[in-house]
Amino acid sequence: MKTTFLLLIITALFGHCEDNLEYHNGRKLVVEGKIVDKNNIGIPNTEIKVAFDKQTRYGYDYTEPGLGYTDGNGNFKLYTTSANNEDQIIIIVNEGKMFDYQQKKLLNIKDADFSDYKFNIGTTMLYPIDELVSLKVIFQRSSGSNDIILENVSFMGESSFYENYINPIENYSYSEIFRYDGIFKNQNVNIQYDLRNTFTNTSTTETRNISIEDLYKEEIIIY
Repeated sequence: MKTTFLLLIITALFGHCEDNLEYHNGRKLVVEGKIVDKNNIGIPNTEIKVAFDKQTRYGYDYTEPGLGYTDGNGNFKLYTTSANNEDQIIIIVNEGKMFDYQQKKLLNIKDADFSDYKFNIGTTMLYPIDELVSLKVIFQRSSGSNDIILENVSFMGESSFYENYINPIENYSYSEIFRYDGIFKNQNVNIQYDLRNTFTNTSTTETRNISIEDLYKEEIIIY
């Protein structure tokens, strides 16, 4: 009888800990989803990390307090804690554990993306690493084009990108070098971009067609 009474007390105290997601100092967050291969079959034992990134006056404060793995069907539910002051939350899938499959990152996740302290990434598909290549596009300004500004660079083609932004980056500093990791081999892709003339305040849209084979490629576009 005493043993039964003790078990009831323990259940009452701890039986609903997973549902109590608010801590005295910070939060308890839940990240869940499913990882599958290209045939939509769950991938077991895939490593999942949750990281928090905050910019400080001394640089970036980066921590990875959340770590878990998918079950036999590729599903996962990961509990982690947060100090509630990060700039972005990052979910990292398969970071250097299963080398046959690609890695993926979900970047710039915000508090508003969580509902009742929970965030579901849905179904994330990982492709075999040997089916993907990387493309580096370098824009170079030609002489006499000081009035031209490069804008709105976009990729059009079949891909499974390594980095995926849940929310756009604020105060984005535009670059002239773009790297696309996770492009399917043996296809033609397009890089589309706008050129704005600051003198006439007009824009034109240009497109460069690029042939992707089975090796890493660099493409230079002069504007």
